[in-house]
Amino acid sequence: GRTRKYHPHIGNQFDALKTRMAEVSDLNFASSVLNWDQETYMPEGGAEDRAFQLATLSKLTHEMQIAPATGKLIKAAAGEADVQKDAKKAAFIRVAQRDYGLLKKLPADFVAEMNRTRSLSQMAWIRARKANDFKAFEPWLRKMFDYSRRAADYLSYKQHPYDALLDMYEPEMTAGEVEAIFADLREQTVPLVHAIAQSKVKT
Repeated sequence: GRTRKYHPHIGNQFDALKTRMAEVSDLNFASSVLNWDQETYMPEGGAEDRAFQLATLSKLTHEMQIAPATGKLIKAAAGEADVQKDAKKAAFIRVAQRDYGLLKKLPADFVAEMNRTRSLSQMAWIRARKANDFKAFEPWLRKMFDYSRRAADYLSYKQHPYDALLDMYEPEMTAGEVEAIFADLREQTVPLVHAIAQSKVKT
């Protein structure tokens, strides 16, 4: 199991920051468990309640991540002498600072409502898939596209809205770079797939 030390008082600010980030991670894991349950065992009648549960949890997690206390911990930890000399600790601080700066741009109520809608749209997709009925899911897809576009606007971008969303998972990468990668893959993969389809060799 994971050993965790709690540091409620002033002292080692880096360890206090790690504890806070571990608590954020716990909340994110709890959301993942609720999502997994929704996609596997949860009766369909629980969709509305589950959507509100996920919305509340995401809002609490977000508020913890962007709280002034979190920002103060990051700043204090970054100033500790041993952190500045330790490459791993310094990298942890850089990631924490970056995430804090990005997430502060997203209003907590927006994050909650987006996650509530995502949960409901997941159930709508399951129903639509079973019925092979894209039209039933299309309004939910449009809603989620709109939330993504609004998130990109909150985060800000220079060229393409997807740049802002991609930056949260692949820092500094742009939509243009991704498009170039897939264009190269397409150029090589499509002829290969055609050749395999036409081959008489079966395995």
